[in-house]
Amino acid sequence: MQKIFTATVVATLALMAIACNKVDPLEGAVERKFYLNAELTEPEEETGTYIKWNKGEKTVFRFVLTHPDDKDIADDELSEIFWIEIPNNIPSFEYDSKTDSGLGEMELYYTRACYCYFEEGFNITSVRVKGSKLNQQQWSVEFEMESSGKYGDYGLEDKGTYTIDTFDWD
Repeated sequence: MQKIFTATVVATLALMAIACNKVDPLEGAVERKFYLNAELTEPEEETGTYIKWNKGEKTVFRFVLTHPDDKDIADDELSEIFWIEIPNNIPSFEYDSKTDSGLGEMELYYTRACYCYFEEGFNITSVRVKGSKLNQQQWSVEFEMESSGKYGDYGLEDKGTYTIDTFDWD
């Protein structure tokens, strides 16, 4: 009887340890990248629905949260993208829409991407963002933002390390 009890306790503890280390599939996938010598522009039509990025003289940060796929719904994949553009060669940046009067040379955008296509643009209504360069390959960036669109309000926040990436402009 003692052996059965001990085996049950050990098995329960092992299952708990595995469950505690398991990644929650509802969290989604996160991508944090930054690009040198890039530039963001909004399209003249459909403002806020997507962002164009090209070669330029700025540093661009791109945060992507891809929500988990629901196997019971076709083409439901949704990604939320938060963009930050700053001048090249600055070691840090900070902005809070509640206390600061203007973005200066910083630009911020929020978009949502889905196979189903969003025809709505999004306006950032509140934002707090700050970042500091850790080295040539990494930045520490954190943000909290709220936006409004035609069909609702959306919030997004993150704190993490962004790594350098490249983009083939040709």
